[in-house]
Amino acid sequence: MKISIQLFLVIILASCAEKRLDIIQYKEGKQVLNANGIDRSGNKIDSVYVNTISPDTIKLGDEFYARVFLSNPDFKIVDALFDCPVTNESLADTATQKIIGCSKGFMVKQDTVRIHFTVGGLPGNRGFHEITILSKDKDNIYRYHKGSFKYFVKE
Repeated sequence: MKISIQLFLVIILASCAEKRLDIIQYKEGKQVLNANGIDRSGNKIDSVYVNTISPDTIKLGDEFYARVFLSNPDFKIVDALFDCPVTNESLADTATQKIIGCSKGFMVKQDTVRIHFTVGGLPGNRGFHEITILSKDKDNIYRYHKGSFKYFVKE
């Protein structure tokens, strides 16, 4: 009897050990964007930053070009948006690779966001719109990242 109870406990423990906690949630077939800063099991991951290559000063009327990318190449950029009020409750459509409720986007090419415009307005310090990037990692988990950049416009 004692051996049977021990065997039963070993089987129970082994079956529990095989189950992994999966914090990724789905609603109506869309992924909830609740995995920022953690992996599938809820373990903390290194922060991922939005980096920008752009001129810090540009002349009024000139063409402005910027490239935006993520600090961790394991996170592939699948979409980039602005005016996108995303939170940890927002949903990502995994079929279209879009954030539900966001539509104003930038061009993404070769894992880089391309921004191009003609500089208008008045000279002075400027801050670009907040950019929201939707990324996908090697485990097909979608996350969002936010960033911006500043530049100076001269006459």
